[in-house]
Amino acid sequence: FQDTAARPSIRRRFRSLTDARVASFMTRVARIAVRIDPVPAVVTLTRDPDDSKFLTLAIAAGAQYVVTRDNHLLSLITDTD
Repeated sequence: FQDTAARPSIRRRFRSLTDARVASFMTRVARIAVRIDPVPAVVTLTRDPDDSKFLTLAIAAGAQYVVTRDNHLLSLITDTD
């Protein structure tokens, strides 16, 4: 996140985004975040293998919900394309 927040294009778009605000946000996230490293390979999605990492992380973290607008992940609910 810090690398992305430091990009000139991002800073131009979000003028109130400063190094201090990014550092403060990262400190708050670090207090509540759970780091899972490495993420064990649990599942591979055949429709879109690039999405596997998100589902695998959710499983490893014991997530109750996955919030997404990705159609490949959403199709897992109904098993449709």
